[in-house]
Amino acid sequence: MIKNNLNIIIHSKFIDKIHYGLTLGTASKALDHDVILFFSMKSIYALTLDNENLGWTNLTTEDGASAHSFDKSLKDKNIVCFEELLQMCNELEIKFMICEMGLKFLNLNYSDLRKDIKLYDGGLITLLDNSENTNSRLLFI
Repeated sequence: MIKNNLNIIIHSKFIDKIHYGLTLGTASKALDHDVILFFSMKSIYALTLDNENLGWTNLTTEDGASAHSFDKSLKDKNIVCFEELLQMCNELEIKFMICEMGLKFLNLNYSDLRKDIKLYDGGLITLLDNSENTNSRLLFI
């Protein structure tokens, strides 16, 4: 049987776009699709942890609002906030992958990333090769 698969490349540095990528992932998983969230370049900051400071809190929206004000706006409108959505993705066993080239470009390594998010090994080749026996779709955000 052919399995549905959604691969989402999150390339944006903007918290609102990353939030929407996570939302697409959870909606697709609710439809019983396999989902991979592939974080590349500056989107990787959303998954960093520096001295108890969650990296996504340092990001901004596309129009320049802070991550905190964006998150508060979500909560005020009864929309799942960023941290809850991130944890939901983790609990739903959505696969998180990190672009190794992006890590190098940002002078980061795996020790800079959150330990509460399960990361799967592989890079862009693994992501693009993940199509055997699947009906794969690829989104770029």
